[in-house]
Amino acid sequence: MNDELDKTDSPSIGSLFKSPCSTIYLVDDDEDYAELMVDMAEAAELKTICFTSSIQFLQAPIGNNDLVVLDLNMPEKDGIEVMRDLSDSQIRPTFILISGFDERVLHSAKQLAESRSLHVAEILCKPIDTEHFITVLRKVYSECLQEYTFAEKSDALTIKNDANAITVDELKQAFKNRELLIYLQPQIRFDTEQLVGAEVLVRWQHPVRGLVYPDQFIPLAEREQLMAEMTEAVVFKTIEAYQKLQKTGIHLTLSINISAQNINQLDFPEILAAHLNKHKVPHKAFMLELTESEILTDTSAALDIL
Repeated sequence: MNDELDKTDSPSIGSLFKSPCSTIYLVDDDEDYAELMVDMAEAAELKTICFTSSIQFLQAPIGNNDLVVLDLNMPEKDGIEVMRDLSDSQIRPTFILISGFDERVLHSAKQLAESRSLHVAEILCKPIDTEHFITVLRKVYSECLQEYTFAEKSDALTIKNDANAITVDELKQAFKNRELLIYLQPQIRFDTEQLVGAEVLVRWQHPVRGLVYPDQFIPLAEREQLMAEMTEAVVFKTIEAYQKLQKTGIHLTLSINISAQNINQLDFPEILAAHLNKHKVPHKAFMLELTESEILTDTSAALDIL
């Protein structure tokens, strides 16, 4: 008998068991028992690959979505050592542990595996009941396939989201083409019900994507150290809005969110003052609100700038 018995030509009982995404490995150094498990897997109409050498098994392309039926008592490397090697290699398949030892040994092995973040779905004592083994194998393999399908969909969604992600070049182009818009959220005093101010909310009118909300581009601007450009673009739009309000006789304080990056920008106060002075906007017309999305990296400089 060879160390590896490949039963990949076995028939399938339906689409659930046709998928090549999850491999069933049978690992037992007892050739007779290995043959028996292969036959039981065939009776369950499942594809299996059998190894009678634990060392050769560890050289197989084992994946996290695979199912490993593993005997604990083997001469080259026992089941505990096999699981330890897989864990050290960051390979975490699902296990069905089998052994001729006392059931307490199996429970101890399961605890050791779980302490290494390995998943043991079932433990079985030898001699294995045929019908029970087939039931357990089908059930655990079905769970492996469900996990694989979920992971595959999650990966596909991540790839799709990455493909649709806003790029740095798009954002820089938005600053250049003045594509940012602002909305004013009214601030009203409860006691007098008077309109006393407004918070400036930024949006991006993308030429292709349509209206883009800040949660889709501000984290990118912060990550790419573009908040200086972002804030300057918002200030320009806010000055325009203030001037339009003034012409209609509405006098409000406008609140603008700024980032920790702005408070680490030494010339930020001078740049802001220059814009306000140029357009004859009183400094007290603007209120700056420091957001909490980033951590101040230079506290002394930030205090100086504030």
